[in-house]
Amino acid sequence: MISERPVLDLGEVSRNERARALEAFERLPPGGSFEISAHRQLGPLFFELQTRYGLGFHWWPREPGPFVWSVTLAKPSPEAQLMVASVMAAYHLHLHELCREFEFAVGRCQIDTVRRLVRELSLGLRRCIDLEEIMLFPLLEVVPTRVG
Repeated sequence: MISERPVLDLGEVSRNERARALEAFERLPPGGSFEISAHRQLGPLFFELQTRYGLGFHWWPREPGPFVWSVTLAKPSPEAQLMVASVMAAYHLHLHELCREFEFAVGRCQIDTVRRLVRELSLGLRRCIDLEEIMLFPLLEVVPTRVG
């Protein structure tokens, strides 16, 4: 059985609720994760995390709204190197976990779960493609010059 992550409901994503999410992230052990759910977009929380932690967190969209927005927020292990390969590996691992959950739900005919996972996989794949275009492709386009 696939274990469920804890869910933190931020409601309207007020300043106090964002502070509660940041405290929960700080208490999170390295390699741990939880879901955040809200009735509003989570952009302000994302930018606050980015300001405080830079690349020291992973953020995977799960539900794109308009009624519920949710993400998985994870704290990388200290030994994880924040390089292109490790960031992409984290996203690929997350997508692999979603695929396993999807196959499990299909096998159990859990239609609502299958629908949710299809949305999550779609968002995750789009995010992975975006990361490849932002991080990986520019590195591949660098052509070394010949010294002659």
